[in-house]
Amino acid sequence: MEEISTLMELRRKKLEECMLLGINPFPNDFRVSHTAAEIAGRFREMPPEAVEQVQEKFRLGGRIMSMRNFGKAAFLHLQDGSGRIQAYLQKGLLSDGDFSLIKKLDVGDFIGIEGTPFVTRTGELTIKGDRLQLLVKSLRPLPRSGTACQTLKSATGSAIWTCS
Repeated sequence: MEEISTLMELRRKKLEECMLLGINPFPNDFRVSHTAAEIAGRFREMPPEAVEQVQEKFRLGGRIMSMRNFGKAAFLHLQDGSGRIQAYLQKGLLSDGDFSLIKKLDVGDFIGIEGTPFVTRTGELTIKGDRLQLLVKSLRPLPRSGTACQTLKSATGSAIWTCS
């Protein structure tokens, strides 16, 4: 239990740092243009060279499910209601403000990205982000893998997630 409260303290500190930088941690102005499944379906059968020729920008939002930060670049997996997709964020592609936000992100946060598709050397379809926006800062860590989660209905009819 002490581990969770320490994580929550760190996340609250990151939330305060975001607000000090002028970042709204709960904005409502990001508009999604495509889902992860739509992007994957569109490019699944295309060869990597053809995917990289696509100049169309895609805007998607989702929850960070994993993140690998390499200093000047980061890979993360976003999950929306349709599935998962990888995103690539690099210092030279993002504004300084957007890039500094990466250090404040945690697994479980909701973000919006805008960018173009490409296929990595390992063959994974990825969105190369040139815009990043925090949509919701998660203060609690995600449930541990293997935890039983279920969706229940509240008295008002809205969905509630419970994990045990």
